[in-house]
Amino acid sequence: MSRGLAGVVLAAAIAVAAAAPLSRARELGGDQRGALPPAPASNQQQPTGSGLIVGEVIDAGTSQAIAGAMVTIAGRGGAPPAPGAAQPAGPTRLITGSDGRFVVHDLPKGTFTITAAADGYLGGSAGQARPGGPTQPIDLAEGEHVTDVKVRLWRFGVLTGTVTDDAGEPSVGAQVRVFRKLATAGRVHYNSFGFAQTDDRGVYRLAGLTPGDYIIVAPQTQGTVPAALVDSVMQSMASGTPARSAIVDIMAAASPGVFGGNGVRVGEFLLSSSSGAWAVNDGRVFAYQTVFYPSAASLSQAVPVTVKSGEERGGVDLQLKLAPTARVSGAVTAGVGPIGTVDVRLIPASNDDGAGELGFDTATASTRVDGTFTFLGVPPGQYFARVIRNPRPPIPAELASNPMVQLAFGGPGGPTEPLFGEASVTVGGSDIGDLSIVLTTGVKVSGRVVFDGSTPQPQPQQLRSVNVTLQSADGRANFIPPGQYGIDANLQFKSPGYPAGRYFVNVGTPGGWAVRSIVTSGRDVLNDVIELRDADITDVVVTFTDKIGQLTGTVRTAGGGSVSPGATVFMFPADYRTRIANADGRRFRNAAVSKTGVYTFGNVPAGDYLVAVLDADDVPENRDAPFFDAVSRVAVHVSMTEGEKKTQDLQPVKVAR
Repeated sequence: MSRGLAGVVLAAAIAVAAAAPLSRARELGGDQRGALPPAPASNQQQPTGSGLIVGEVIDAGTSQAIAGAMVTIAGRGGAPPAPGAAQPAGPTRLITGSDGRFVVHDLPKGTFTITAAADGYLGGSAGQARPGGPTQPIDLAEGEHVTDVKVRLWRFGVLTGTVTDDAGEPSVGAQVRVFRKLATAGRVHYNSFGFAQTDDRGVYRLAGLTPGDYIIVAPQTQGTVPAALVDSVMQSMASGTPARSAIVDIMAAASPGVFGGNGVRVGEFLLSSSSGAWAVNDGRVFAYQTVFYPSAASLSQAVPVTVKSGEERGGVDLQLKLAPTARVSGAVTAGVGPIGTVDVRLIPASNDDGAGELGFDTATASTRVDGTFTFLGVPPGQYFARVIRNPRPPIPAELASNPMVQLAFGGPGGPTEPLFGEASVTVGGSDIGDLSIVLTTGVKVSGRVVFDGSTPQPQPQQLRSVNVTLQSADGRANFIPPGQYGIDANLQFKSPGYPAGRYFVNVGTPGGWAVRSIVTSGRDVLNDVIELRDADITDVVVTFTDKIGQLTGTVRTAGGGSVSPGATVFMFPADYRTRIANADGRRFRNAAVSKTGVYTFGNVPAGDYLVAVLDADDVPENRDAPFFDAVSRVAVHVSMTEGEKKTQDLQPVKVAR
């Protein structure tokens, strides 16, 4: 929330509160201002009772009170209203006083969540032990007074540094990107957290960072576009006559820097770069390469930078390196012949590297009308050259003859479904001139479903929303092609085309049913992968059962006492190492422990599991493979059969990593 907006909200809240009794707020000893929600509409009513919640909002780093924080209390109080009856009003909002405290009174029995926001802080909620951690709902009994609620807020952090070129001079206008390093279900992944550009001193500043670990990178992508394509667009737009290819195709295939004026002519090509700088010596391109902090050439060698709450960390400096590169050329074809004006991406081949999945590539190139392409400025390494050509959007008949539409989209024709193609290439010190990429419509997976049980079978409209999708099992970003994924009235399904590769089959579950098996070629792949090659898979049988497993239990300390609020129960497969290696996080689950110490996992498939409960302060943000190794050593082994309802009581454990 901006400071100006916070001031407006605060002023409005105080004005509203001035008209309301504040005696209970003043009893807390602060200059509280309790902001009332808008007056309920005629069809709303505010449930009332004698419950009370008192709390404070504090800085997580200093434990100091945060004045003027916006607190929101939402929840469900009492029994659900009858059909047609008045509905409960919306959430209640309050502003904390100078002592950071707030009070909500006249609450009915129910379950409530409390969140808070303040200028300069990441939003937080009651029970959070770390930024972005799980919220701990408050179960309020009739007439109960809860007076010890704490909402911790973490200040945003800042990273600053400089980017210099190979001579140590400031790199002006260089882009620096930051990625949050996270791990869930044992697999590390990276979320983009923004970017900054260097000023005339080569200095960048990345603000608004959540406390955590970050990867800092100055990406360098070399974009190569045939000059004839760019000339075609310019002439077409100047004359109003269609280009040799649809302008939308050309714009999609070309590197943005080319049309932004950052490209330079190298022979018959226009070359652009993220840094806007390179050198040509005897026809060979020397280009700046992507650098990860502190001076790594790949993501796997990067050193994460830790930012604490409210910290402004400087000295995160990067130096670009100019290196000789190679030229890689080839052609893109499909069954219909050459494929022109498509984007070819060059992505590092190592799954551990993953730079291409961070949102930038080593290089991009656009094919000519005859399907040929050339990459300039490719550093040595192993890569995948990948092409995904999506179909153009359908053009309404009434617009098909519009000259501007024809100029932009070209005439009719083109693929009606996505085309995929990929080729591996190893780049050394020599140029490569014969790379071939063949596009296909991908591989489709189809079959039927069977419902085995006494529960009534779902209606057709329910089945249409039960999707059958594929999830990549190689750790890459998952690509979901456009299309229909539901089950039809004849209990049949058929997926759109997917690129060749290894996948898990994911099936939605209609209410009252669970997936028992997914069989293809006589093999159950419910917990295994299928490999898509060059032929459709048409024999998949998905069997649903109405025997749904459940694991529940009570958590108590060794002395029989209650666990601390926010305790979390982790449940994961006994063969978790194999699943982590296959990027299969589907059976890694966690559940909060209720106020009475009870936890519940519903819809538990048959199998062997490890279960453990950790206090809130012991639950890390990153649940990577070492975390699950540590938990496995103190977890309880639980075996579940189909439809079994099992009780397993637990005690909190400590893990040493």
